[in-house]
Amino acid sequence: MQFWLSRRPALLLFLITFAVYALLVLFFSRPPGMSMTNGDEPHYLLQMHSLLVDHDLEVQNNYANLDYREFFVGETLNVGAYLYRYHGRTIRHHFSLGMPLLLTPAYALGRRVGVQLLLALLTAGGMSCLLLVARRFMPPSIAFASVLLCALLYPIVIYSHQIYPETIVMALVAFVLAQTLAVSEARLRRRAVLVGVAVGVMPHFQNKFILLSALLFAFFLWSTRTDLKTALRWSLPPIVLLAAGHLAWAYVIYGELGRSALISPGYPLLVDARIDDGVLGLWFDQEVGLGFYAPLYLMALPGAIILLRQPQRRAATCWLVIIYTSFHLLSGAYYDWPAGLSPAPRYLIPVIPVLVIFVGAALEWLLRRGQFLQPLLLTLITVYFTYLILFVQRAYMFPFYIGTNSILREHFRANHLIIWLTTWLPSFLRAPETAYVSLAIVGIIFLTGMAILIPVNRLLIAALNRPTDRTDA
Repeated sequence: MQFWLSRRPALLLFLITFAVYALLVLFFSRPPGMSMTNGDEPHYLLQMHSLLVDHDLEVQNNYANLDYREFFVGETLNVGAYLYRYHGRTIRHHFSLGMPLLLTPAYALGRRVGVQLLLALLTAGGMSCLLLVARRFMPPSIAFASVLLCALLYPIVIYSHQIYPETIVMALVAFVLAQTLAVSEARLRRRAVLVGVAVGVMPHFQNKFILLSALLFAFFLWSTRTDLKTALRWSLPPIVLLAAGHLAWAYVIYGELGRSALISPGYPLLVDARIDDGVLGLWFDQEVGLGFYAPLYLMALPGAIILLRQPQRRAATCWLVIIYTSFHLLSGAYYDWPAGLSPAPRYLIPVIPVLVIFVGAALEWLLRRGQFLQPLLLTLITVYFTYLILFVQRAYMFPFYIGTNSILREHFRANHLIIWLTTWLPSFLRAPETAYVSLAIVGIIFLTGMAILIPVNRLLIAALNRPTDRTDA
C-alpha cells in the first residue's frame, strides 16, 4: 500500500502532462507558412516510411518519389545534407537505428500524429519518473509543483512531440535517474537490467549520447557500490549486446569499424574554432539561449549550489552536476551548437531533467524564506513566452541566425525600446567579440533586479503578518 501511495502523485502527473501533450498534437494547427515538421524531423519520418513501405532504410527512392509530401509541405526537402558518398556508398547522415525502429510502429498506426503521440507518451512517462527523483531532493509538494510547472512550460512542452532523438533521450535520462535514486534497493537485479537497457540503447539514437550514457551508468554503479558485483552482473549483458549491435550496424553502413563507427564522416568539422561561443551561447545567446526563452531555469544554478551545501545530498548532486556539465560542454563545443532549424535550445533537452531538479531546489529554498517575487517573476515571463510560442506564433522558437531574439524582434516590434535593446543583448552568433560585454551588462542588471526584490519581499511579508487592530465592543 505504501508503495502505491508513494507513486500516486507520479501517476497523476503522468495523466496531466500526457493529456496536455496529446491535445497539442491533436489540435495544434499548422503555423501559417510553416510545415508541421522541420529540420531533421521529415528525414526521420522518411526513414520510418521506407522501413514500413519498402522494408528497408534505402531512402534515395523515397526522396525521389517525394514520399515526404505527406508530412512536409512547402519547398523541396533539402537532401544534400542528409545523403552523402563515402567510399562508394550512399550514407544517411542519421544512420542510427534507434529512431526508425522505435517509432515505425507508431508511424504505421497513425503516421506523423501517431509518432508524436508516442513521443508525448514517453515524455509524460519521463516527467513522472523525474517526480520520483525530485522527491529525494525536496518536499513532495514542491517536487510535484516544480516538475509539473517545468513539464508544462517551454521547452519541455514543445519537445514533448518534436521528432528528435533528444526527446526520447530526455525520457531515458529521467528513467535512469529514477532507477538510480528513487527505486527500492531490494530490486537491484531488476533495476540493473533496466538501467543496462536504457543506457545501452542511448547511442542507438545518436553517437553523441555515448558520453551521457556512460556517466549515467557510472552514477548507477556508484549508487549500488555496496553490491557492485550484482549490479554489474545484471547490467553489463544488455550493454554489451547493444554496443555490439551498434558497432555491427556501423560496419554494415560504412564497411569498416574506424572513426566512422563513432563520428559521421559526412560532417568532418566537429569542434567549433571558439568553443566558448557555444558553451555560453546555449544559455545566454539571445537567439538560441535557454535563459532568453525560459528564464525560470536561471534558478538552476543557485539550486545546484543549495543542494551542494547539504551534506546528505552533496554526493548525488555532484554526480548530477557532472552529468549535466559534461553534456553541456560537449554540445557547446560542437560547431553547429544552435542545432539548425529546431526549437532552441535543442541540445540541452536530454539533460534538462537535471535542471528541473535544481530549479525545484531553488524554488523550495526561496519560498521557505518568503522570497516569492523572484520565482514568480521568472515563472510569469516563461509562462508568457510559452503562450506566445504555442498560441500566437510557433516560429518564435526557431533560430534564423539573424542575431536577435525572435520574440523580442517580432512580437515587440512596435516597442522601439525593446528593439533597441536587442542590439545590446548577448549574441554569440552575430557578434561573439562583444557578447561578453553584453552578457556582463545583462548579468549585472539581472542580479540588481533580483536584489531589489529581496527587501520588497520582506515588506510584503511584514505587511501580511501585521496584526489587525480591533476595537472592543
